[in-house]
Parts: sequence; structure tokens; C-alpha cells
Amino acid sequence: MAKIYGERSQYLVEQDRRYRKLAWYCLSLLVISLGYFLSLSKSRSTLTSIFVSVTLFIIVMLYIHKKGEEFLNKSDNYYHGRKGEYAIFYELKKLSDDYLVFQDIKIYNSKGNIDFVVLGPTGIFAIEVKSHHGRVTFNGQNLLINNHRFEKDILRQTMNGALDLHKFILDKTGKDYFINSILVFSNKYAHMKFGIKPIKNVCVVQKGFLRKAILEKPSILSAEDIVKIEKILLSLNKKEYCKEKIEKWKRLEFEAKPQTAQDKVSNKDFDAPYASAEKREEFSKITRELKEECWDCLTLEEQIKIDQELKSDQN
Repeated sequence: MAKIYGERSQYLVEQDRRYRKLAWYCLSLLVISLGYFLSLSKSRSTLTSIFVSVTLFIIVMLYIHKKGEEFLNKSDNYYHGRKGEYAIFYELKKLSDDYLVFQDIKIYNSKGNIDFVVLGPTGIFAIEVKSHHGRVTFNGQNLLINNHRFEKDILRQTMNGALDLHKFILDKTGKDYFINSILVFSNKYAHMKFGIKPIKNVCVVQKGFLRKAILEKPSILSAEDIVKIEKILLSLNKKEYCKEKIEKWKRLEFEAKPQTAQDKVSNKDFDAPYASAEKREEFSKITRELKEECWDCLTLEEQIKIDQELKSDQN
């Protein structure tokens, strides 16, 4: 099973709730407006005032109804988008443990996010998820859904995510890694006949062909490349990045300290009476990085320990 980093996007959840709540507000206003109109109809009023009230009531009712439908449609779109991302998440989890999956990646200074980034022996993949259903075709310039253009240029959107990721990794490593861009449709009723051949440098597939689009690429990344890029991608998610660094720091904490006779009795697996210089140097380096990069992610006990270690190094 692939290793998963990050959390599912909360943006779609928040927008779904927001527009559903607005739709309920509209329904409440309709009920209140109807009640107000009924109370007016029972009062003694002139024909003119009744006509004006009815006219205003109809106008208000139509406007509120229209806005309510609009909010409900937006809520449904975000709901289906959220379900689509969940479906792709479970599909990517089926990859082997040679692969790493990063969720909801936001590149600094970029306009949007990347739904998923997959890293493994066959390369780096920036994946955009869509939940539309119907027949997906290409007219030579744009993707079409049931012979109509999408609400926006989703090929460009997918490619922009890959380009942002490429620039970010290039800036961090100085190495020109190729980023594969994939547009995946999560709905089982989305039909297309592109295979895994790219369209304008974007591979457009249905959910069932997603893993094939990743696994059928030739192996191009070494284990060293993967570790390097993993660290860079983790830096985009401070919580995950610091969690990994804290766990490593704790593993090294005992190994990096000089061992006493009593320590050797309590830790029979530790062979050397003293920690190696390399271990000590690595432990000191991670301690400094935690102080500089992850201080607000540490517990009070961890902060005290790190301060003590840094003072010890200075002495």
C-alpha cells in the first residue's frame, strides 16, 4: 500500500456546507415571506395595496427561489467534487509501498492547489480530479463534455499545476525533473477513449485507468531521488514535515548520546560504548532544524529537551 501524506482538502467540505446553509436560509425566507403574505391577506386592505403586496411577494419569491436553487447546485457540485477526490484517494492507496501519495498540495505563490502528487520509481505525477459524468471528447483545442465545453479550461488547469510543481522542485534541487500531468475523472459514468496517450501534454483517464497511467511508465527515479523529492514535498505541509522530523529526532536521541555502562546493560542491542561522530552530527543537525523550522509543532517537553541539547552542543 502506498504511503499517504497530508490531509484531504477541507476547502470542498467547507464550500459544500456554506452553500447548503445558504440554500436553507433561502428556504426559511420563503416560508417567512409566505407567512407574511398570508397575514396581509387577512387584514383589511384596499385592492391597490393587495395588488402591490401580491406583486412584491411574487418578485421576492422568484428571486429567493432562484438564489436557493443556485446555492443548492453549487453545494451539490462541491459535494460531488469531494466524493470524487475520496474515490481517487482510495484508488491511489492501492499503489505499492514504492509510491508516496501527497494530498492537497499548495505551491507557494501559486493560484490553485494540486489534488494529488504521486512520487515513485516511475516518476512524479501531478493529478487533477474532476467528478463530471458523460462522454468526454477532444475537438483539437479543448476537452468537451457531451459536446459542450467545460466551465473552464481544465487541461490548462491541470498543466499549470504540473508547471508550478516543476518550478518548485527545480528551485529546490537545481535538477530538471519531468512532471507528468494527469487529469482523472472519478465518476464511473465518465466515458472517454484516449487511452493513456497525452492530450496537450496531459494524460486524460477514467478512474479505472489511473494506476495504469502511473505504473506503465518506465522507472526513472532512483531511491536517492525519491528521498530528496519526498523531503521537498513534505516541506509544503509543515505539519507532516515536522512530524517526520520529530520521529527521526526521537529515534536518534538515544543512539547519538555517549553510552555509560548502565546504558549498555539497559540497551543490550547497542554495541558501541560511544555514539559515532556521524550519529552525533546528524542528531545535532536535526535538533537545530527543529528549533528553526518546527518550534510551534513541538510539545513543551520537546522544546525543553531541544534547548538543553543546543546548550550542550555550545559547551
